[in-house]
This record gives sequence, C-alpha cells and structure tokens, in this order.
Amino acid sequence: MKAFTAVRMAHFLIKDKLAAAARVIDATAGNGNDTLFLARYSPSTTIIHAFDVQQTALDKTRQLLAEFGLLDKVTLILDSHTNILQYGTQPADIIMFNLGYLPGAMHCITTMKESTLEAVQASMDLLAVGGIITIAVYHGHPEGQQELEALHCFLENIPQTSYTVASWQMVNQINCPPVLYVIEKLRGDAREGSATI
Repeated sequence: MKAFTAVRMAHFLIKDKLAAAARVIDATAGNGNDTLFLARYSPSTTIIHAFDVQQTALDKTRQLLAEFGLLDKVTLILDSHTNILQYGTQPADIIMFNLGYLPGAMHCITTMKESTLEAVQASMDLLAVGGIITIAVYHGHPEGQQELEALHCFLENIPQTSYTVASWQMVNQINCPPVLYVIEKLRGDAREGSATI
C-alpha cells in the first residue's frame, strides 16, 4: 500500500478536475513528476505550461515527458513562476507548486519566500473560479522554513468569501515532512479586502 504524501495528496485532490481542465500550470517543473501527472490525466486539448528557472530541471522534465510520449502536449518555459502572467491570460483550472530545491542538484538554488509569495498571488489572480492551487512546502532547510512561515501568514489572511484555503501534513514522520496548502477560488474579482504580500 502506498502511503499518502503531500505530493500524492495534491494529485488525489486535483485528478477529477483535470478531466475537464482547459489550462493547467506546473509552476515548479523540477524533475517533471507533477508535469507528467498533469499531462497524463488531462484532455488532449488542455494547455499545459511548466516553469522552472533551471535548464537542468526542464531537461529532466522533457526527458520524462518524452518517455511517456507526452512531450508535444507541454510547453516548457525557462523563467521564474513570478512571471506567470506574461504567458497568457486564459484562466487556469489547476496550478501546482512543489517548493524547495531540485532533488539531486545544488541545494543553494532553491525557491525563495519573496518570489514564492509573488508567484502565488499572481496564480490566484490567474485562477479560474472553481480552480485549485496546490503548494507543497519542503521546510527542512532554512529558506524552506521561511517560506512556510511567510506562506502560512499570507494564506490565513485571504478572505474566505473568495477562496478556501486548507493545509495537510503527515504528523508522525521524521525529517520535516512537507506541508501541503490547497487554495480553491470561490468567486472572481476578489481584490477588495484581499490579503496582500
């Protein structure tokens, strides 16, 4: 039996929505596992963008997608997820974040709280009503802990009339298991009274 992890829980929560998704985004491509999941379980017409600031990450993602015959379905973008709004204004049904550093690569290159908060805010603006953002936060390193604290403070102040925000975490695991945040957009035009970075 496979135990739920933050990533598996994120996949479980979005899988049904993928079946009718028009546009989905992997904001942190990494080794390509989330990108592959989005490509495998979405319709052939779904627009998929995958972002990363490291060419190594995009190369790994490209290789994984090619192994499954899904490379043509995804646009890989070498850019920061803070620039997500520059790559189309069509609302996104699902946006995934898997924060931290690239497994197997240099740990000095990692997501940072300032750019993460900016990217999450931009993603909320881009999210379709009924859409979901998942954010897996790996906080077992100093920057990750800062990201977790900053994100939690930001997310708990988002107005509940416009979004629901939940968190999930394994509680009996060693080595700082990641925290999963899930944001669902309830209605549009949520600027008034919204949380600010």
